[in-house]
Amino acid sequence: MLIDGPFKLGIIDNEQSASRELHLDFTPAFRALDVADRAVALQAYIDDLQREIVQVREDNADRQGMLMVQQIAEQLLPYITADEIPLNETVTIEIQPESPVLNFIKGSGLH
Repeated sequence: MLIDGPFKLGIIDNEQSASRELHLDFTPAFRALDVADRAVALQAYIDDLQREIVQVREDNADRQGMLMVQQIAEQLLPYITADEIPLNETVTIEIQPESPVLNFIKGSGLH
């Protein structure tokens, strides 16, 4: 399931740490918004995800991925609201080898 949002995600293998990284890049349209509109747009994205998540079966890998993205967006929201994240830089999230997120990535075809 694809929900267009304020950022794009990519998976990178980090050979130095034997982990994977989730790279998050904000879209040009999101970067062009003023701070207040960014917060509104990100909250709307979180709300859209929530509406979609409840429609997907719990054992579906798409649901797990959507929950992961929703959690990331929720964690970013206060920093976006306070304008504390440089939107032109990639946000990197390290995924440890034992992480359940890694199991989702392996099952999703994202790797």
